[in-house]
Amino acid sequence: MTANDDSIALSKGICQVDAGLVLYTIESKTLPAVELPLLSLAEVILGFIWVFFLLNETASVNSLISGAILLLAISGNAVAGARRKAPIIN
Repeated sequence: MTANDDSIALSKGICQVDAGLVLYTIESKTLPAVELPLLSLAEVILGFIWVFFLLNETASVNSLISGAILLLAISGNAVAGARRKAPIIN
């Protein structure tokens, strides 16, 4: 790898990984512990979507079915959470 490749990899690692972890940590203060794994799994599903649109790769039928189930679970959880009263943050 060249020095340019190293600097690109380093900057992407700092921006993408660290920023995501910081946002996840901040959000963990307001979300219940049960919802945090669902939020993490949404990243996996969105990765499939990005690869499909940007690289024209196709996923297997089983991957699409499991992704649809996961997105339904996340959506259902979001709808149910919208009906609940927001927690008071001190």
